[in-house]
Amino acid sequence: MKFRRTIRLMLGAAIGIAILALGTHAARLAKLSAKDSRIAFAVLGDSDSHSFHDSVMLTDPTWRGAEFRNVTYQWTEIIARLRSDQIDMGEWGIWGAPGRVAQLAGFFGFEDRAPRKQDYRFNFAISGAKCNGLTEGMSRQVQRLLYLMDLAPTRWQNGIISIRIGINSIGTHQALVDFAAHGVSEQNRQQVAECTNYIAEAVRLIREKHKTTRILLVGILSNADYIPELSRWRSGEEIHNIDAVLDIFDNTLREMADRDPNILFWDDRAWFRKYFGSRDNNGLPNYRDVCLQSVPVHYTLGNAPDNAVLGDGHAGTVWNGLWAKDVLRELNQRFGYRFTPIQESDIARLAGFSPVDSSNATASNCR
Repeated sequence: MKFRRTIRLMLGAAIGIAILALGTHAARLAKLSAKDSRIAFAVLGDSDSHSFHDSVMLTDPTWRGAEFRNVTYQWTEIIARLRSDQIDMGEWGIWGAPGRVAQLAGFFGFEDRAPRKQDYRFNFAISGAKCNGLTEGMSRQVQRLLYLMDLAPTRWQNGIISIRIGINSIGTHQALVDFAAHGVSEQNRQQVAECTNYIAEAVRLIREKHKTTRILLVGILSNADYIPELSRWRSGEEIHNIDAVLDIFDNTLREMADRDPNILFWDDRAWFRKYFGSRDNNGLPNYRDVCLQSVPVHYTLGNAPDNAVLGDGHAGTVWNGLWAKDVLRELNQRFGYRFTPIQESDIARLAGFSPVDSSNATASNCR
């Protein structure tokens, strides 16, 4: 009995020390943030924004580029590597704690971030997250972000928050089956509304305390363009039905942006079509390569960086790099930031490309 009591006391002391450490770190963070002139940039979402080089949660060696992981980057990682002198995504490190430990920290008024992952301090995106993860459940991404923002509110007056989520809620295979078959039915409309309501609540919570922080609302991609799904829904009517339902999601976010001058809506499907193409009017695949520094990047699945999509289905370095490049340009134009534009040569360098003879690119279906 004495042994068990001793263990409990030691465990309690360890948890107490950890909680005090969290509080000390939070205070240090607030002090540092107040002096930092870079633009603070936070991220909420799912695996489309969760940093690829997380060694705590993303432990499967076949994920995120596998043998090419050293040249495989998420868009957040690309911005941090190329523009860390202008943009602050927070210190890279291991953040968060197991659920019960985080819950106990929150009970004592300290940071209760969960789950535990390796990422930038202001990146709360979690692989597999659904829309409700923005404000509910273990992650409660918005509340955890607001804890940090409230430590240095002045910095966030001109800061940015990206909200990119929804594919795990309304982009699943079964959801697309229903969308393709029934189009804008009441059931499908409600499924989309359940997701967008969480996004609206996230925006509301942010706006309660941070009126001028810029918010990037990212529209939904269509998983009818997901390479493993390209053998399905090969009719113009089915693709039209899917797009019509996804349009509800995008239009809802677009309306949020129309009501708030500090919100930017990003049409992700339009961006995708610009670079990689789409299905044709009959629902058949009609995709194209992208040329990057004379290197053709194919709309194929594979871990080598000349594939647009990784073997695990996530966007590759080139896709993420072009996305980051265009997002920063749009933020400059809309809100007057002065971020130095990302160049295609920067992306090619991160991907490990060397320029090749241009005749090779000409022979491919590059844009």
